[in-house]
Amino acid sequence: MVNWAKVWDGARIGGGANGYMLGLVRELASRGHEIACLAAGTEDVPDVDPVTFTPRPGPISIRRHDDWHGVKVFEVVNSPVLAPAVFNFEHPDLEVNCLPLTIEIAKFVHLLKPEIVHLHNIEGLSIDCVDAFGAEGARVIYSLHNYHTICPQVYLMQESVRPCHNFEGGKACETCAAAVGDEFDSDTEHLRRWHGAMRRLNVPIGPPLMPTIEGNLPLPFREVKFENDVTVECPFPVDELRGQKPAAAPATAVAPPPEPAASLEPLTNDVDRDSQPDLSLRFGLRRAAMLAMLNRCDRVLAVSDFVAKKYQSLGVRPSILQ
Repeated sequence: MVNWAKVWDGARIGGGANGYMLGLVRELASRGHEIACLAAGTEDVPDVDPVTFTPRPGPISIRRHDDWHGVKVFEVVNSPVLAPAVFNFEHPDLEVNCLPLTIEIAKFVHLLKPEIVHLHNIEGLSIDCVDAFGAEGARVIYSLHNYHTICPQVYLMQESVRPCHNFEGGKACETCAAAVGDEFDSDTEHLRRWHGAMRRLNVPIGPPLMPTIEGNLPLPFREVKFENDVTVECPFPVDELRGQKPAAAPATAVAPPPEPAASLEPLTNDVDRDSQPDLSLRFGLRRAAMLAMLNRCDRVLAVSDFVAKKYQSLGVRPSILQ
């Protein structure tokens, strides 16, 4: 099972897609299937530049958490592709191809040898990672929980307020990218996450930043390097707390949020004619590559008839859509 959020967080982090995956994982595990989950795109631990003593991107690594109710849980640390996807908006090229990340995924697949890989999202990963998942014979299933594959901001809403009926070959996405805002800039987000990681590791955020071996900050969880790292059980050492509902904070009176400046025009379930991807545009290239990736999957699961018709209208083969 692949998703950007960790399985035990359910819908609390990751929304309906992660809630769905959580239920599916527990049901399949109860039927005796061996399940492993892979998260990506949220755990960021920097290296330290030995000259400037400032944080810089750390090594991409697949690490293993303690097992969760008998389920093996792995996570990509330092993925160049950030999740949730809004933080990666300005880098659609990374969502198409990220060779260093794909190399690590390929090594992981070789060790794990899954029979089926069920993708609930590839936020935090790239398209070439999907090919790596199936390279050693695994069947690949993709669940279309949202529109991430055809919309870099996930919801198919232009500037988050208008339904997107035509992405103009990729041109309309540029308007959305401009509306995302500096708070979702990937460089700013990397730095914010790095500072958070250093605080957790009790590393000072100013010079000197070298309390480690060869300038590398220690990565969390267990390293996945050999077959033993994916086969041996890793039980949680104390009572299982992950996935339990967090204690609610005392209720405080808050002002109602302002009404959204969204269009309230009625919608129908008609699939509008969308433009074909323009391969000279970065977002057009992204959509074309995503649709081609879906067509290479063994099965594509749509959450509704509308979603199935939408993707079929964009070129996903009816024979794999269900």
